Amino acid sequence: MWHALRRDGIAIGHEQTAKLMQQVGLTGKTKGKSPVTTRNKLCIWRAADRAVRLPK
Repeated sequence: MWHALRRDGIAIGHEQTAKLMQQVGLTGKTKGKSPVTTRNKLCIWRAADRAVRLPK
């Protein structure tokens, strides 16, 4: 959005562009989702805890 405004000759900063977009309800383009490393809710079976834990 900022680049398009600059191309049209409108001098506006990044922060002001972000505020205006937020007021209107627009979001920027995302570069992708981060990888999921844990899936606690999806994992039903878990390996037994093999560590012997003694009370102190």
